[in-house]
Amino acid sequence: MKSPTYTPEFRAEAVKLVLAQGLTIEEAAQRIAMPKGTLANWVSAAKRGTAPKAPPGSRSVAELESAARAAHRGGWPGSGRLHSASGGSTGVTAVPFGWRDG
Repeated sequence: MKSPTYTPEFRAEAVKLVLAQGLTIEEAAQRIAMPKGTLANWVSAAKRGTAPKAPPGSRSVAELESAARAAHRGGWPGSGRLHSASGGSTGVTAVPFGWRDG
């Protein structure tokens, strides 16, 4: 199984939960359903100033939790699943480019 790929914005917002909002790494990781070791690495990198350069957005904890739930349902870009504008699954599976029947 392929590891999820996190956007720079998601990373920045996850780090912000710890550094700016005061959550512990464990609390933040649990809230957004991600491995606490990964978040700990991101927080350490941010403290050293080596984190990816992405301006933190204005996403709330609830929005991050929602994005994490969508990701765990298979909504990561390139996963082959399409989602509607409201974030729900369309029930349609995308066919990889160049795929042919038979």
